[in-house]
Formats: sequence, C-alpha cells, structure tokens
Amino acid sequence: MDDGNSLYMTTRRVSAERIEGPMPGSGRRLSRLILFVAGAQLLGLVLIAAARPVPVPEAPSRPVTVGSLALPPPPRFTPIPDILPQEPATVTPAAIDLRPEQPLDPVTWAPTREEAERRPADHPQVPANVPVRVRVVTIQAAVTAYTAEDHLYSNPEWCDGLVAWFPGGRKRKVSDHPYGIAADWSQFAPGTTFIRVPGYLEKTSPGFPGSFWAVDDGCGRSRSVRRDGGKPVLDLRFRTLHSAVHPRQGWGRRDLEVEVIFAAGTRIPSSLKRWVVKDEWRTYLDGVRIE
Repeated sequence: MDDGNSLYMTTRRVSAERIEGPMPGSGRRLSRLILFVAGAQLLGLVLIAAARPVPVPEAPSRPVTVGSLALPPPPRFTPIPDILPQEPATVTPAAIDLRPEQPLDPVTWAPTREEAERRPADHPQVPANVPVRVRVVTIQAAVTAYTAEDHLYSNPEWCDGLVAWFPGGRKRKVSDHPYGIAADWSQFAPGTTFIRVPGYLEKTSPGFPGSFWAVDDGCGRSRSVRRDGGKPVLDLRFRTLHSAVHPRQGWGRRDLEVEVIFAAGTRIPSSLKRWVVKDEWRTYLDGVRIE
C-alpha cells in the first residue's frame, strides 16, 4: 500500500507540472526580458526614422486633367528664408569732422568815387558777415559843431536845407541826413571819406561801420585854417543848436584824435601829414575789431 501510494502521488505531481507549466516566477521574468528587448529595438527604429529628412513631393510638371478640363499645375512651394532685422548703421567718432571751422579770409575794402556817386551813404557800405580789412589813419583834429540854421542871418543862401555834396547831381536834404561831417574837401574828399569822431553819436550808432560818418558838407573855417597851416578842423552836424553849442551840454569845441577811412588809392595830403598819429590796417567782423 505504501509503495502504491507513493507511485500514485509521484504520477499526479508530474501530471500537474505538465498541465500547469513551470514553477510560478520564472516565466514572468522571461516575458519581461523579451518585452524589454523588443521595446528597445522599436525605440531605436523610431529614432532613426525621425533623424532622416522627409522628402517633399514635387508638384506635377504636367497639367492635371479633371474630366475634359485641364488645370495648370500648382505652383511649386519655395520656402522663404527668415530675414533678420538689420541693425542701424553706427556712426563712429572717426566719421565726424571735429575740426574747428576755418575762418574766412578778410576782404580788403575802401570807398570809391564811382560807388559813392551811384549809392551815396552816411556810413561805409562794407560786405556783411565776412571779415573786412580797411586802412584807418588816426589824425589830430579840432572838432566843432554846427546846425543847418547857423548862417540863417549871416549867409541865408547857405540855409537852403541841403548839404553841399550832390552825388551824381542829386541834392541831399538835411531833413533826410541830419547828421554828418563838414570839412575842407581838399583834405577830406566828400562821399568817399568816412571819419569816426570819439563821442559823436556812438551810442546811437556803435561799432563799425556805424560809428564812421561820411563827409558830405563843406566848412569855410576848415579851409581858412588849412591855408594858415593850422590843425585840421572838422565840423559836426547836429539837429539842434542846444546839442551843438550849448556851453554845458552841447558839443562845443574839442581837440581829438579822429579815425579816417580814405578813398582807395588816396595819398595823405601834405597839409595833414604833420597831424598823423598812425596809419594802419584793421580787420573788423560784425562790428568788432578783431585785429
């Protein structure tokens, strides 16, 4: 009985193993290994396929026929490259001219008879906005004053309301030219001689050329003094007798050094040479002397 039971139990265990398979646990590990290897191979294939470029199918070169209607081929797609914005051009300091502006060359100027007859003026008509170089002669002179009515009773013909210089034959009224200088025309030619007298209307007409006034009238006193060899006399024209000869507030008589601009090519008259203080060239710019 014991041998028979042992044989029976052995035969039953073998049959159970054939039906149920191997022991639990060993088959699961093998399945997992197989699945891991298959997944790794599949992932490698996917990565290789993703790294390869996908060919873009070209458009058909022949027209497509739909029924009896022939359609033109669609346009071929051309990718547009990305255009990056251009940076603005940078101006380097080397491209900027930092040199100081070059000064203009001075223009040498002198009054002429032709210009004075054609365009008479109370002041020198010099070019504007450029340096002007002029010859200035400083002379000692006796400076007196007068008005247009000084000779109303002694010489009424002189009180005609006109100055003695008629440029181009045209009369100049005192009412239009209330200020000016009377002198001996053999020493100071009318219209082309401009004189700066210190203190004469310099607040009204300061600087250059406003402070230089034209000789446009004659003076008998100046002529007589020249003949006697005396100091040259200049007579300044004023509007009122009060401004001209008032004992305290008028001009009266003054001994001054005056600055004279002669006409181009003019030689200093011999009657003036002994009274010349200096003869020089000056440069003015915008009314200011710069050298």
